[in-house]
Amino acid sequence: MKKNNTLLLIIPSVFFVLFWIGFGLYHHYRLSVSSQNADLQVQDISPVFDTDTISNLKKRLQITPLYEFSTTTVTPSPTPTITTNQATSSAQASQGGTLAL
Repeated sequence: MKKNNTLLLIIPSVFFVLFWIGFGLYHHYRLSVSSQNADLQVQDISPVFDTDTISNLKKRLQITPLYEFSTTTVTPSPTPTITTNQATSSAQASQGGTLAL
């Protein structure tokens, strides 16, 4: 490669990388600031647990869920029988589109 071709690749690449870093910093600066109202709304979780309920759950031999999926057995459907009805009709279509009896 010639010296001019190398400069044509390096200079735009440097500008692109610098722009990318600058945009990333600006984006981080604009979105990382939390409002004071959000800080007031965040509450700590109480570390107090109901130990009696936990010990009662541990004593269970079998835990039954409130919902259960019913297992259904698939029965094969009977094969359909084909019946042919060769009923003859005395009605024939007339030229106007209505049935002539």
